[in-house]
Amino acid sequence: MTAWSRRKWLLSGAALSAGLLAGLRSVTRSRAQEPPSGGRSCRWEDLGIRSDDLSYRAWFVVALRAADNNHYIYSGGTNGKNHLLRWDIERERWVIQKRGNEGNPDGSSHNWFPWPGAEFPAAVDNGFAVWDNVNDELWVNCVNPWGSGPPGSPFNQWKPFSPAIYSPRADKWREVTPAEFPTFDFAVLPKVHNAGCASSPEHLILYGGRDEIQATLWIYDGKTRRWARRLRHGDGWGKPGEVGGIENQLQWARSLGLFVLYAHRRVFTLSVDWKWEERRTAGEPPPMGHSVNLVLLPDQEQAAVVGGLTPDVWLLDLRRWRWSRVASEKPLPPVPRKDGAAWANRKGLYVAWGQEFDVPAEIIRRAFVCRSLVS
Repeated sequence: MTAWSRRKWLLSGAALSAGLLAGLRSVTRSRAQEPPSGGRSCRWEDLGIRSDDLSYRAWFVVALRAADNNHYIYSGGTNGKNHLLRWDIERERWVIQKRGNEGNPDGSSHNWFPWPGAEFPAAVDNGFAVWDNVNDELWVNCVNPWGSGPPGSPFNQWKPFSPAIYSPRADKWREVTPAEFPTFDFAVLPKVHNAGCASSPEHLILYGGRDEIQATLWIYDGKTRRWARRLRHGDGWGKPGEVGGIENQLQWARSLGLFVLYAHRRVFTLSVDWKWEERRTAGEPPPMGHSVNLVLLPDQEQAAVVGGLTPDVWLLDLRRWRWSRVASEKPLPPVPRKDGAAWANRKGLYVAWGQEFDVPAEIIRRAFVCRSLVS
């Protein structure tokens, strides 16, 4: 683990929530005490490295597109790779949907928005990626709040990278501009990082995150193509409050017609008339973890939480609001794991990438699948 990545992890607050080895021992004890879900288990299958882009990545969003029911990821590192990847369900592989221009991490040879003549967004991490399902377009922002670049590099903190939109129909990126989107807050939204983001059939939303957005809810209406801000919307009793590191913990539950947020071992729903409700859950929730993943399973009746300090999967029954643990069998994906990817389809529940300390990069890049949860 590099000094920079250790610093980034410590700053993120994960060191406090993880509890390091003491926390691991605590999780082991709680696993022994709590029975798994109905005798079910999750046998992970090691698929190896399953990506056309071999880059290491973390701090990114897995975005589900309604038009083809496929998952997409954009960037996820400061290595200059700005490809858009799509998960090929049949091949079980991340393939390059739109090849980027691969600017260099030292800032040379880049040509990214908002530079004149740019055709691509910047290749950095911690931003959002979320589909506008009305117009079938992917919104991304590119922010590197940790300022990891050398002097003069565009990777330094809060450089003015412009948010961008990818259109599958045109197969091209375009810069988000005031002329096209006058209600977009260019003073705040380009800096939003580690916020929850999700899309319903008519809206996309951003909530939480660090620094600028905090407990504010941002709503984009795909029909009117207008943004609206609800300042401090999440403050108050029965609401999530200020939460960060939730980039993959807010999802749209089609079967409920609600957004579902998992944060700090609590579950909240958000209606399409923008009302929060904390759900009182039964059963023991997952152990505390930083930047874990909430994944809706294909049946839409259950959500899975993966990541954190344990390789086990924690299922949430979305009708009864009950937690249950599914014990994992070897080979286990590397844990503790944070800031990685998890997604599900008819073939299984998958995990890949992220951070795990003292594990070589070629191991953390490997994809693992559990098939029993969707069969």
